[in-house]
Amino acid sequence: MRDGTLERIFRRWQVWDDDQGELFKRVAGPDIAVEGVAGTQHAPLQRGSVLAYLPSLGRAAAITALLSVLSMAVAVGLGLVVASGRVYGAAPLRAATTAYVEVIRGTPLLLQLFVIYYGLAGVVRLPAFLAAVLGLGLNYAAYEAEIYRGALEAVARSQPEAARTLGFSEMQILRLVRGPQALRLALAPMTNDFVALLKDSSLVSVLTVVELTKQTAIYATNVGNWIVPGALCAVVYLAMSLPLARLGRRLERRLGRGTA
Repeated sequence: MRDGTLERIFRRWQVWDDDQGELFKRVAGPDIAVEGVAGTQHAPLQRGSVLAYLPSLGRAAAITALLSVLSMAVAVGLGLVVASGRVYGAAPLRAATTAYVEVIRGTPLLLQLFVIYYGLAGVVRLPAFLAAVLGLGLNYAAYEAEIYRGALEAVARSQPEAARTLGFSEMQILRLVRGPQALRLALAPMTNDFVALLKDSSLVSVLTVVELTKQTAIYATNVGNWIVPGALCAVVYLAMSLPLARLGRRLERRLGRGTA
């Protein structure tokens, strides 16, 4: 860091943050000791270094939140299409959508991110953030599709049949009868999936996206200490995920009373 080597490496891989230079000035001192490659130890963290880290932490948390919201929007939209294809589509469409769900759910998310960002680089070079949104969205769309399919099939068959006798079209049945009830059943699982997606967004750091976990890793590497950076990172994740988890539990209780 003193001779600029670390900055050059970070800039090459697009993970340099301008706050790191200021952070190093606050943290580094003449009493820094280096004990081997795997055992680097720095002087105890100063209060100023933690305060200097907070703006970067806030920006990284905002990136994580934006990434999660956009990815969930992709997952919900595509999940609705896939679920509709599995429930209402012809045999070829049902086979294609079933294959999509099984392939996505049967392979690791990390592998899918690698394929989208690095594997497709020879054909189309996607920005890292866009590749992250697509990777998370395509992955969670398979899980959302199963939630919606199960919710649609949970609606009593007598209700669509009664609507048909009243002259409703299939689209009207879906929009006015089956869809609203299915959405009511799917809300709680959707909330739980969003919490899971928020935590899984940490995987996109492999695509050089400097989100919350990646920013924490950069800071911890600079100061040679994971305890304080890790604790701060955990607090931010909890601040974002706990309200969503509580909302999911409230929806489950409310819907449980409504269907009892």
